[in-house]
Amino acid sequence: MPVNSHFNLWFSTSVKEARKAGIGYGIRPYDEDGLYAVRNRGKLLARTGTAEEAVAVLVAALPEGIGPAR
Repeated sequence: MPVNSHFNLWFSTSVKEARKAGIGYGIRPYDEDGLYAVRNRGKLLARTGTAEEAVAVLVAALPEGIGPAR
């Protein structure tokens, strides 16, 4: 489930208590030097020049077999 907070976009595997659920991937716009930061539980995975590239990095990093939020 996508969640937007403080201009960040992050994802959760639960619709209840989203902050405590799994995954933890997120995109932070304009992290440094005008780039998008892709993070997993705070760890930087990549910086990209566009939102589309950031989403592609995040989707590629998702665990195999991930299903809809419950």
